[in-house]
Amino acid sequence: MGEGDGVVGGVVGILRAAGCRPRRLLDLGCGTGRHLAELVARLGVDVVGVDLQEQLVEYGRRRYGVELLVGDMRSVRLERAFDVITCLGNSLAYLRSEDEVEAALATAAVHAGEGAVVIISTLMQPLPEMSRRELRVENDLVTASVEVESYWDAVDGVQITERRWVHDRGGVDRDLLRRRVIGVDVLTEMLLRVGFVRVAIADSGGVVGPARTTDEFVVAFC
Repeated sequence: MGEGDGVVGGVVGILRAAGCRPRRLLDLGCGTGRHLAELVARLGVDVVGVDLQEQLVEYGRRRYGVELLVGDMRSVRLERAFDVITCLGNSLAYLRSEDEVEAALATAAVHAGEGAVVIISTLMQPLPEMSRRELRVENDLVTASVEVESYWDAVDGVQITERRWVHDRGGVDRDLLRRRVIGVDVLTEMLLRVGFVRVAIADSGGVVGPARTTDEFVVAFC
């Protein structure tokens, strides 16, 4: 993957390929801020994260020591400009409608400084094959074995993931995730409407080209 595995490696690879040396970075839908802590370590950048879930923000402040704020990516206004704005993981996919997605992209545009770059990773293609897997989750919040089953709901246009959590401390929980698939063409149209002048697809090494997998990035330029 060029600059390292995972989402953070993708962001770093894209920025380096673009010759971008950011000083200020905003992450919309930051969760606990784990990605931000990694970006600080790798890029030496000042970061701010925004997330709607107060529990995640409070935990991230204690755990990673980065600036995290409770706020809604669809409407938050910080009165600050940033060189890079990211929206990673499933943050956009959990919004309920295309209007809400466009509102979040408008938030990115409002906070974009001159020459800023916006990097988005989200579910851009459905995963039609039903998949089952098991994984292990160990952090300060939970330690559990998790059984995961995912399938595509073509009627509603969402990827559905069912999870069964078997906790080390005892007990079993279940949850259901519904992630909206947002196609590249739709994202591109929205980004242009909210004011960005160019939109591209990039892989984790920063190579721009046609979308090929569900793991690539949409990159927008001011």
